Amino acid sequence: MLAGIVEALRNHEMLLVLDNCEHVLSTASAIAEHLTMALPGLHIIATSREPLRSRSESVYRLSPLLYPDENGGENPIDALTFPAVQLFVRRGNEAYGCRLDDADTPVVAAICRRLDGIPLAIELAASRLPVSRPSVLLGLLEHSFEPLVAGSEGTPPRHQTLLATLDWSYQLLSRDEARLLRLLSVFSASFSLSDVIGVAEHVDRGIEEIAACTESLAAKSLLSTAHNAAGPRYRLLDSTRSFAAERLAETGEAADARSSHARYLLLVFEHAEAEWQWRPRNEWTASYEPRTNDLCKAIDWTFGDGAHPEVGVRLTAAAIPFWDELSTVAESRRRVERALQSAEALSRCDPTVRMKLIASHASGLNFSGHLGPEADAAWMEGNRLAHEIGNVDYQLRTLWGLGILQSFTGRHPQAIATLRQFAELAGQEDERQVVAEGERVRLTAIFYCGEVRRAHDELKRLVREHATTAKRSGIARFQIDRFVSIRVALAMTAWVAGDRRTATAALRDALDHSLARDHMVSLCNALAQAALPLAFWSGETEIARQHLATLAHNLTLREIAIWRPVCRFYDGAVGSMDGDAEGVDTMRLAIEQLVANNFLVRVPVYLAILAEAALRHGRIALARDSLSAAFDRADRQGEHWSRPELLRVRALLQRLDGDLSGASETLLLAAETARESGALFFRLRASTALAELWVETDRHVAAAELLSPVCAEFDDVVPCVNVAKARRLLESLGQRDTALRTSAS
Repeated sequence: MLAGIVEALRNHEMLLVLDNCEHVLSTASAIAEHLTMALPGLHIIATSREPLRSRSESVYRLSPLLYPDENGGENPIDALTFPAVQLFVRRGNEAYGCRLDDADTPVVAAICRRLDGIPLAIELAASRLPVSRPSVLLGLLEHSFEPLVAGSEGTPPRHQTLLATLDWSYQLLSRDEARLLRLLSVFSASFSLSDVIGVAEHVDRGIEEIAACTESLAAKSLLSTAHNAAGPRYRLLDSTRSFAAERLAETGEAADARSSHARYLLLVFEHAEAEWQWRPRNEWTASYEPRTNDLCKAIDWTFGDGAHPEVGVRLTAAAIPFWDELSTVAESRRRVERALQSAEALSRCDPTVRMKLIASHASGLNFSGHLGPEADAAWMEGNRLAHEIGNVDYQLRTLWGLGILQSFTGRHPQAIATLRQFAELAGQEDERQVVAEGERVRLTAIFYCGEVRRAHDELKRLVREHATTAKRSGIARFQIDRFVSIRVALAMTAWVAGDRRTATAALRDALDHSLARDHMVSLCNALAQAALPLAFWSGETEIARQHLATLAHNLTLREIAIWRPVCRFYDGAVGSMDGDAEGVDTMRLAIEQLVANNFLVRVPVYLAILAEAALRHGRIALARDSLSAAFDRADRQGEHWSRPELLRVRALLQRLDGDLSGASETLLLAAETARESGALFFRLRASTALAELWVETDRHVAAAELLSPVCAEFDDVVPCVNVAKARRLLESLGQRDTALRTSAS
């Protein structure tokens, strides 16, 4: 037969197509080899799921069609630049007159993603458009690939459904290849050869055999392969994974496979936990972040159908640094709470595992929507366990976390005492970097207690001592990046101290570093604790709105509940500054939520800001009530840093009541209180208000003498409406004095 073909084609330039060769691979290879040797003018294209392995063969692998990622494909123009979308729309339009409109574009992009850009799958999906709108079709495909059925008489049976095509390839596999393919369906994302070997540990095959089967599956196009510096990484397309998972269940192998997967991930994340102490963070997160879905899938199985809660408890504990580094606060909290609920399994685990889970639970409560007594109890229980075990690291962590909680809940003297214990223990262990973590929190509490100058000076020293970011390994040991947290504290204290240049530089460094490190918790902390109050006080409402938008977006991504009322408060405060009367009620409701959450730090200042805004909008009763509540809270919490501001707003009410003498005395007290504590910015605000009052009572010279030395303390490098207002008033007083002297002469 071959001789006849050779004779018939001799002296001809021709292209011969051999289609679907995978089931007759050796025969097709022999024929192709013979024909190309005998006929120099003959060119052959052979289609197959794997190479023919002929000596003269050049392999061209057809990759899936490109499709938009989750952040793309929102409009038709962008979406139609991707071949997968083009094919879907072309097939739908040719056969059924379907067109792509703005509403359907994101759905069509999602369909192409779900189908991994596989042309056959896309064509089969487009064939469903007459009976299913794109949104309905996407919903069906999210649950199963069964809707991908073609009814054309001219379509080969193996191409009439995507699953039939996969079954065609599956039936051609060896027994070991088929078993390995079924096993690999436990992976949710990409995996390495070492992952395959780790999960296949229970399979009675050697490493060389497992590696050979893996390479064979890749050669047969059942595994997608990508290469990086660490070597090849494999991935099952969603359709292939779904098919293989069904075969896994049918053969009764699912329980063993998922158990092996969970136990292998336990080894991986216990190793990751050890690496976290020293490995550069960018490398560490890049290495382990792709395992996110596999981790969650394995934990869910251990506590659910798998009934292996001991493995789930240990795996959850090992994954805590992973969640903390990725700022997945809500995910971590849910997983840890589930592990702690498995009391019987927990009792059979190492006490260190229980300690880690309780400390993580306490940390999650610090970020939660309510800072109740259970948070105190969790930190103290974690500290007790750390003492029993003799784990100094967790003694430090739990003392630090308790100090943060005490400060958040307005118990600043207690926080200072707790952080002294932290400093003593860290000093005994000679951990210089750790000492800085406690110092930052302690100095912030000292600032809240009213020692603004001292906190400012000491935080500047701390920044000088930690001027670089040399430590590049895990940053979430104390919840927030150290470089960022120190600068956030300095930015706030420096602004109140009147050192605006230092404040803005520290804030810029904190924001830039948070973004560079891609640590959402650190960034949210910087925005809520420093960026928003500084933008508000400087009068930069547009910048404040940008910060608000970023914070709100990040809180949605990571569900960091603690900062939501703060975000709402500043949204109302900025709106009120721009004349929006509804901003007052937004602020009031946000403060009520903060109090209900027991997140009391800075509430006295928030109440003073609300009172002043209420005054501007003529809501006098609300202003009086808010200010009264502010004084009460400041006294109870010992937040004396806020006293100059509270006194200034009290004077505004006294002035409204016509008590100019009382207002003058109150403003003098506010300015003097600010001077004693070192709160130069608050002194400027009180002095400006007093100077305005004195101008009204013809005390122009006294007003100028009051304002002049305070204004001299500020430069013009950083814009600020308060400084500008004081300078304008001082300039007008100077012009008046000049005019009077000219008139007298």
